[in-house]
Amino acid sequence: MNLRFVEAFLWVARLKSFKGAADKLHTTQAGISSRIATLEEELGARLFERGGRGVTLTYRGAELVPLAERMLDLAQQM
Repeated sequence: MNLRFVEAFLWVARLKSFKGAADKLHTTQAGISSRIATLEEELGARLFERGGRGVTLTYRGAELVPLAERMLDLAQQM
């Protein structure tokens, strides 16, 4: 599992926006979408509900947030 994908997931979850996450991570919205799609495929679950008013976490996405935060914290400690 790529930590850049996990980081992208967390920023989308925090900002509720693919565009906002792209701006924060200095990449494109398409790049963020690709990372999220790959992560969803790896995990076998949708992480976000996409709608006209932004994105919201699915139940599985909400479960993943604390684990993803822990993963990034551990990686930073290493």
